[in-house]
Amino acid sequence: MKVNILDMKIKSNSLEFEIEGEDHTLCNALRNILLEDDNVEFVSYKIDHPTHANPIFYIKTNEQKTPTEALIEASDKLSELCNEVLTKFQEAVKS
Repeated sequence: MKVNILDMKIKSNSLEFEIEGEDHTLCNALRNILLEDDNVEFVSYKIDHPTHANPIFYIKTNEQKTPTEALIEASDKLSELCNEVLTKFQEAVKS
């Protein structure tokens, strides 16, 4: 997965980035986890056309956390959640 930073404004704690080759599956999950963070004031993404465009994310945080920190934490949480689901699935299949 390749992430391209499109715009980062340190003073306003905002970040705009693109995730190449992803779709709503990852984007919705990541957005929802970011929204759980009290330091995230705004998060959204857009995909201009599902077959021709990469999603563009927008994150704005308060002064307690940078958008980059929020993104890293949310990515870690999403990874942990995926691992937990995989483990439970594998246990269920063995039974």
